[in-house]
Amino acid sequence: MLSCTCFHGAIPKFLSTNPSHCSATATAREALEFSARLRLPKNMSKADRDAIVNDMINSLGLKKCENTMVGSELIRGLSGGERKRVAIGVELVSNPTCLFLDEPTSGLDSFSALNVVHILKAISNTGCTIICSIHQPSSEVFNGFDS
Repeated sequence: MLSCTCFHGAIPKFLSTNPSHCSATATAREALEFSARLRLPKNMSKADRDAIVNDMINSLGLKKCENTMVGSELIRGLSGGERKRVAIGVELVSNPTCLFLDEPTSGLDSFSALNVVHILKAISNTGCTIICSIHQPSSEVFNGFDS
């Protein structure tokens, strides 16, 4: 399961959920592995890093698309919801204690938006504080947030 024990101290992470920082030709798995290699302690074994990446893929519901390219406007790849979940996962591999998200559901259909909110709720239940801005949510999406 996801854990929010921070390896690098209590440093909050800000995430613009526009996944433009992910290479369009990298797969979802490669994007998460790259982030893990950059953000996790150097003395962490490859097996431990791989376990974190595998856990992230499963927890974010990316198993069926883990080998699909992230994509862009010019390169066909992941759906919008899958791209947002990869962008969230890229930050979560470092186990932040607090995560700020800017409009994590914008541009998504209602099903994908609700899916992202459920995943954020599951992450928050592990002890990670989630703070996000959201504009004009559906009632289902709105009810997925804590007050």
